[in-house]
Amino acid sequence: MTGEEKARILAQSHVDGTRWQSVIMANENLFSDYQSAVVIETTTTIVVLLLFAGWIIYKNHIRQKMKHQAQQNSEALNENDKSRLHI
Repeated sequence: MTGEEKARILAQSHVDGTRWQSVIMANENLFSDYQSAVVIETTTTIVVLLLFAGWIIYKNHIRQKMKHQAQQNSEALNENDKSRLHI
């Protein structure tokens, strides 16, 4: 067996009365397929969370902008009312 094949051995046992050994070997792609699936799931989760966080930040920015605009409008109305009273 090559070193790569030996690395894939999951379990082995001696067969009684013989010089044979029973070996259970992992599929060559077993761990790489699992790793690929984990990477895809993790990446998808991170992207979704970043999009959600970006949406929340954007909505907060719009809310603050509207609040600031309303405050400016209120101040402008107050100044307009004051100028009418002094006439």
